[in-house]
Amino acid sequence: MKFLLSVLEVIKECLKNALVYIDNTTSRLYYVSMNGKEIIKALEKEGWELKTVKGSHHMMVRDSKKVPVPVHGTKDVPKPLIRAIEKQTGVKLL
Repeated sequence: MKFLLSVLEVIKECLKNALVYIDNTTSRLYYVSMNGKEIIKALEKEGWELKTVKGSHHMMVRDSKKVPVPVHGTKDVPKPLIRAIEKQTGVKLL
């Protein structure tokens, strides 16, 4: 357990520019803010697939649900929009 926490501390140091926090009870790394690419990676890990891209909006699909995810380079997605994506997908992002 101590090794895992030390590895997470190293990861935290590597991500100095990103806002992150570590939940010591579950040893999970949580992002305080995310950009569109990070949201897409998290959704793909949960089984969502990238269907189409129109401009800066990437359409993620699973079963019969479609959820648009904005990708504007490395610009962070506002928290209310991340919460809306969480509600639509059922995936915990923040």
